[in-house]
Parts: sequence; structure tokens; C-alpha cells
Amino acid sequence: MSNYAADSPKHFMTLDAVSRGMNEIGKIAKVTKLEEAEVELAVNDLASQRMVTTFGKKGFLGKKLQVSMT
Repeated sequence: MSNYAADSPKHFMTLDAVSRGMNEIGKIAKVTKLEEAEVELAVNDLASQRMVTTFGKKGFLGKKLQVSMT
């Protein structure tokens, strides 16, 4: 398990981006200037803490993960 104090800035940056309307992993990564893998890990941690909800959306190029605040 990761150290929460060391990872918290990534979590806060991710939450801030979601609260500003970014709802896809790629968009969040672009705004926060983090890698998509780091954003996905932060989103999964936030989802396990029930701070955000995630759901799949089928698009033209495949399935995309959508994120929304709770």
C-alpha cells in the first residue's frame, strides 16, 4: 500500500480537476500534467474511498472510463 502523505498531492490535483469538469482520465492527466497511469491509480484510490464514482462509457473508439464527484 502506498504512503498516503506522499500521494496526497496527486489525489488533490485529481479531485480538483474532476470538480472543474474534467471527467476522463486523459483530460485529467493533461490538466494536472501527471501520467495517465498515476491519474488512474489516484482515481481508483478515490473511488475506494467513495469520493468519486467511476463508470464506463462506450464511445466511437472504444470504452472510456468516466469519473464524477459524489
